[in-house]
Amino acid sequence: MRLPPGFVPGLVRDENRFFQEYHLESDPSIQIYFEYRGRRMSEAASNIFRDLILAAPRNVTLIEIEQYRELLQTKSDPTRFRPLIAKTQDIKGKRVLVVEGIFLKFNLQARTLYVDSDGTGSAVQEISFQTPVDRFIKYVLPGTRCLESILWK
Repeated sequence: MRLPPGFVPGLVRDENRFFQEYHLESDPSIQIYFEYRGRRMSEAASNIFRDLILAAPRNVTLIEIEQYRELLQTKSDPTRFRPLIAKTQDIKGKRVLVVEGIFLKFNLQARTLYVDSDGTGSAVQEISFQTPVDRFIKYVLPGTRCLESILWK
């Protein structure tokens, strides 16, 4: 993955889950981060996610988002997150779920790729680009280009 110019390594956590963040050196609130929640999803949630990404690319409805609670976690709660985009998309030969929206309490806008990392639908890797809402438009193009530059292993 090619980070946009000016991004530097930031916070790393690896207790029971993995988290690696990069941020714009001049404005640490502009972030790209990788996250693995440290556990597999249930069989039911894994099957729903796997079926979604095996189907043809498409938009995902707000009603469908409710059935992805385990996958989306906070992003499935309308009191905490307002989705703006939810769709499946092919990126460099791999189908992913893309969810973009606003964390209401923090006034942050994020675009997250949900990746089936091992083909079972249960081991989900999240790759996110996040900024304060008022700066999203300024940084969305380089952030999206970064997310879409990924080369899968």
